[in-house]
Amino acid sequence: MNDNTIKDLEKRISILETRLEFESKKLSNAVTEIEALTNLLLQIIDDQTISPHLVHNFYYSILKRNLGTEERQEIGLLITKIIGEYKEGIEPPS
Repeated sequence: MNDNTIKDLEKRISILETRLEFESKKLSNAVTEIEALTNLLLQIIDDQTISPHLVHNFYYSILKRNLGTEERQEIGLLITKIIGEYKEGIEPPS
């Protein structure tokens, strides 16, 4: 490789690093905003006399969002098992 090729590659790498840093900051800001909105929503739910099922559904949604595919499948299977046991007359867990 000659000097010009190396300089061009260094320039491209620098541009890519700058873009990556910018995108990383955007992602970090989005995650922070989502966490703040989640906390605000939880506070609103706690301040109201809303059905406890809504709170459980909300927590379940947060849990599912934070899990990987395998864990989501396991939770789905667990819920199916609990529903089956409930239909058989076994008291569901709280």
